[in-house]
Amino acid sequence: EPYPDQFAFSDTSFQAFIVMASRRLVCDRFYTEDFRPEVYTKEGIEWIQDVDLRTVLLRHHPSLKPALDTVPRDNAFMPWRWPGTPGTPCRVDSDCNSNKCLWTQSVCA
Repeated sequence: EPYPDQFAFSDTSFQAFIVMASRRLVCDRFYTEDFRPEVYTKEGIEWIQDVDLRTVLLRHHPSLKPALDTVPRDNAFMPWRWPGTPGTPCRVDSDCNSNKCLWTQSVCA
């Protein structure tokens, strides 16, 4: 399926992600009725409020920093570019075997 303009993945994948992600958040009591100081520490609340997709990706895959530095800080869903590669945005593909993910840069034209 072709990628829509300014998307790093297909529209179908994006729609499925949005539906499942929002559903998980609405159903998680720790993000709804129990998201309060009586349940979380001050540091825990700050951790949740300060995190975004970019920080999660960098925490687990610091090697993605050069590519993530090419997108706006508020939207890690924009296509990533690897520094020094001209042309179309690159996709980052993962090869997950034995619970160890190896992130690789796909060829950029």
